[in-house]
Amino acid sequence: MCKYNIHWCRLRTGVLLLPFCLGIYEWIILFTFWKYLDEFRVYFKYKLENFLDFYILAGIICVNFLCNVLLICAANKDYSGRNLDLRRWWLSLPWIVMYGLNIIGLFTASLLSFFRLEDLSKIYGLVPLVYGVCLLVCYIYTLFFIMEQKHKRTGIAIRPMQPVQITL
Repeated sequence: MCKYNIHWCRLRTGVLLLPFCLGIYEWIILFTFWKYLDEFRVYFKYKLENFLDFYILAGIICVNFLCNVLLICAANKDYSGRNLDLRRWWLSLPWIVMYGLNIIGLFTASLLSFFRLEDLSKIYGLVPLVYGVCLLVCYIYTLFFIMEQKHKRTGIAIRPMQPVQITL
């Protein structure tokens, strides 16, 4: 099955594993935020009525969950021989849009925490920064997979690049 194209199988496996890891991590964040909601509000000095911050976070995580399901559907291999997996690349577009917005939001939250928090509390700005960088790496990895899917769908033959030779 993957005997001749090991790199492609690893890429697909990584893209299939990514939504599961992101989903587990995001639900852990939501549970932790819910469990320690009052401590978060006191420490970061903000107050919202009626659990609005929790509902916003839960809404974002639910939308991310749906986008992860679509990414799994897009990356899942079709074994019928009809190459249906190459036709499903567009199902990953909501994941690309949503996680692109998540990355921008995480970098913005990191910058705001660096400017607004005081003294050693600024270290908490590293949490969204590190998570945003990890998401950016996964985002680029997924974009590469989608471009490969789209490229295989067009049926264009891939030619290796010619080596550049410098003569002196």
